[in-house]
Amino acid sequence: MIRKFSKAISFVFSPIVIPTYAVALMLNVTELAFVPLATRLLTVGVVFFLTALGPMTVIGVMRKLNMVENVSLTERNDRFWPYAASVAFYIMTIGYFWLVGAPRWLIGFMAGATAALICVAMINRWWKISAHATAIAGLLAIVVCLTMHAVYPLGALVMLTIAAVIAGIVGVARLMLEAHTPMQVYAGYAVGFISVLFFTII
Repeated sequence: MIRKFSKAISFVFSPIVIPTYAVALMLNVTELAFVPLATRLLTVGVVFFLTALGPMTVIGVMRKLNMVENVSLTERNDRFWPYAASVAFYIMTIGYFWLVGAPRWLIGFMAGATAALICVAMINRWWKISAHATAIAGLLAIVVCLTMHAVYPLGALVMLTIAAVIAGIVGVARLMLEAHTPMQVYAGYAVGFISVLFFTII
């Protein structure tokens, strides 16, 4: 039962969909909530297309060509080129935000996510750092930034608490599945949180 729950958590909070979750959150809890709904939906759709569908397509093609063991990229040596492709898609997302005149902190979030992904790709050449922990810590970092500028402190505190609990659950799930060691999860947390926080607040 615990293993099934851990797999479900790992799927729902897969690194590939975290940027979409984060952008959707930011579009609804900041001043961007006043942007027309159609524009917000379009933005979320573009982010999902570039940061999720794009990388998933690349991974699917690589699996068809037997370039990776499986689409979950459980093998460390399978991760570099899919990560490199994801970096390219993330840079496209930054370009999209810049073209539409998105706030600096929103562009900073994607820049931080890109930096974190590059770090994970490089570290992964020698050590299997947790991409799940990196991604969810990046989401936690942007929630921390939003909390610091919140108009309604109580609501922001609740949001921060939920994000922190989810980050903890994701880390535990990866450990329960024996996908990573505790140090690999902690390292992922550190890379994701520091990268996004740095690029968002500078």
